[in-house]
Amino acid sequence: MTNTNTYNGWANRETWLVNLHFGETLSSYIVEQATDGAIDLTEDEGTIRTEIEGNCSEYLDMILEEELNGLGSFLTDYLDLGRIEWDEIAEVIYSDDIKPMIAELEAEENEEEGEGE
Repeated sequence: MTNTNTYNGWANRETWLVNLHFGETLSSYIVEQATDGAIDLTEDEGTIRTEIEGNCSEYLDMILEEELNGLGSFLTDYLDLGRIEWDEIAEVIYSDDIKPMIAELEAEENEEEGEGE
């Protein structure tokens, strides 16, 4: 991860803006995917975070595609979506939302194993 905390605690302005404007939406989207089984919570942390990064990037592209097409080239010159540090966004979503889901699943599994004895 390339986290230098240079803009309001985020790697850069672009990453901060994505979190500011889309953080809750992205978190909800990822939690929904994990709940539906589209993200395998039995995988290791690195694999899950990589999947979160890709899914967030694709989801934001889908959301912004129509809006960006409507902007003039002058305004799109100010946008540098390539600078978004998706690993940083994924880290926050993993820590805040996915890690507690994994802990809950593991606790349920341990309960079931305890009942089976």
